[in-house]
Amino acid sequence: MPNHNILIKALRWILLPLSWLYGLVMLIRNRLYDHGWLASYSPDCKTICVGNLSVGGTGKSPLTLWLIELLKHKHKVAVLSRGYGRKTHGFRWVEQSSSAHECGDEPLMIKHKHPDVSVAVCENRVEGAKRILEAAPETDVMILDDAMQHRKIKCGMTLLVTPWYNLYPNDLMLPTGNLREPAAGARRADIIVVSKCPELIMDDGERAEAEKQRVCSLLGRGHDEVFMATIQYGNPLDCNGKETTLPDKLVVATGIANPQPLIEHLNNANKELLTVIFPDHYRFSEKDLLLLQIKCEQLGKDSVILTTEKDLERMREVKAFAAVKERIIVMPIKPYFTQLETLTSKIQEYVRKN
Repeated sequence: MPNHNILIKALRWILLPLSWLYGLVMLIRNRLYDHGWLASYSPDCKTICVGNLSVGGTGKSPLTLWLIELLKHKHKVAVLSRGYGRKTHGFRWVEQSSSAHECGDEPLMIKHKHPDVSVAVCENRVEGAKRILEAAPETDVMILDDAMQHRKIKCGMTLLVTPWYNLYPNDLMLPTGNLREPAAGARRADIIVVSKCPELIMDDGERAEAEKQRVCSLLGRGHDEVFMATIQYGNPLDCNGKETTLPDKLVVATGIANPQPLIEHLNNANKELLTVIFPDHYRFSEKDLLLLQIKCEQLGKDSVILTTEKDLERMREVKAFAAVKERIIVMPIKPYFTQLETLTSKIQEYVRKN
């Protein structure tokens, strides 16, 4: 495995000229949109884009869920996503009875957590936004998940998420790096959320302030435009959404981009772990779930399978889920921000603006 990783890294650096070419193409494309030479559609409602510049898990899903919770009590909120990983095409409403196969795991997770919110998927964001407003003209706030590179639709506010461990100014364009567009694209963002921050910069001490100043300087943004965030883990839930307790022995099964924070959290809680890591957005099979059940039984009769809310949505559509669901527990997450009041007021001020 180490040699395999070295070969992949070497290949990515060999492809650096392609990264330069791709970056140039994206730069020209962005300039055409910036100057109005390529047209953008503005939906007739408040629009908030939650996006990033890089591929991989940056923490957009917790931020989207937080925005819904912040706004839905006073506004008619709709969520539009591409529906990454789905096997369908075109516009589709996400229902509680939908499957991850039909609409993707993240939109389905959103619908299960917020059944009163309209959720739709469409790879064409312009078509998706128009279809939502045609069917639900009372919608006054639309949250567009992962739409920063979709310049055909123009959002009123953009929240850019970049992870602490790989800030976008330190990255390179695909395929050598992970950027989907040049770092200059961050200028379109109104707010930058630095996700997955370590605890040392989440307090009010001098070291934390110095670290934030360093990050703001690196990003070239003001202190009131950059918000540090970390993940807080909630109480564990069973498959029906009821709170439960974690036993001491856990089979941790995840198919997310970066499971390490979850594993560290459980290690800090002195749990005995057997970890089974799958690729991001992995589609579980009958064999996978039965194997997890066997590992669980080997670890001990009181052990459980611990997974994430997104993984649970993909597990539900496997027939073997019925046989293992009593032993599955999920660990919900939510973001915790520095300067929470400032961030909240910025978003609410935009939504209220005429």
